[in-house]
Amino acid sequence: MSYKSINERVMDIKLNSDEKNVFIEEYKPFIAAAVEKATGRYVSYGYDEELSIGLMAFDEAIVHYDR
Repeated sequence: MSYKSINERVMDIKLNSDEKNVFIEEYKPFIAAAVEKATGRYVSYGYDEELSIGLMAFDEAIVHYDR
């Protein structure tokens, strides 16, 4: 499916858990970069709890997104 903006994509996937999980996987590098910027250190999936918190926050932002 082709989207004009990320806003449209989020609106379409926010209630579809399979599509939401694909979207989150695509944005894992962005989430890691944001967590690294906030913590001031390198973080790694599977080792750093901060990344789990970042993933949960990203998921929550999708669910509660409203234009």
